[in-house]
Amino acid sequence: MFFVNFHVVMKKVNPSFEIIEPSFGSSFAYFKYIENENNKAHVWHYHPEIEIVYVNGGSGKRQIGSHISYYTDGDLIMIGSNLPHCGFTDTNTGNKKETVIQFKPTLFGQDFMMLPENRFLVDFFESAKSGIAYSSATKKSVGPKIEKMLKCSLLNDYYVYYNSLKS
Repeated sequence: MFFVNFHVVMKKVNPSFEIIEPSFGSSFAYFKYIENENNKAHVWHYHPEIEIVYVNGGSGKRQIGSHISYYTDGDLIMIGSNLPHCGFTDTNTGNKKETVIQFKPTLFGQDFMMLPENRFLVDFFESAKSGIAYSSATKKSVGPKIEKMLKCSLLNDYYVYYNSLKS
């Protein structure tokens, strides 16, 4: 009789801390990653900013915190503060574009967040601590608005962004 002892050792890789610089003249960062150009999808990282990611088309692996899943026909997700994750656009995904918005949880200020009509944001940001993957319908509705934000004025950016959160 022949016995083999398979002992698999998984290498624990700690995420790296990423410093987020807001876009010039803005209180949030807005980036577009394009296939095979400026992506760093393989980097396991975290940051205190909340992140909204819209992947326009393609399919791939979504790794957020300890959760691994797959998406097809693009993705729209929100990643909570300090939640480790990888990017979504690289040479293996077939994704053409990835749009990322990053902002501090305190972006709107305490007084604004406590207004009765904005209390949903407190709960919303709390639920984002585990990550949120949006439905296909929400992705199709909100995604194009996120892609257009860079072409808008700053005030319009906030309006588009705020309304996308309510969707």
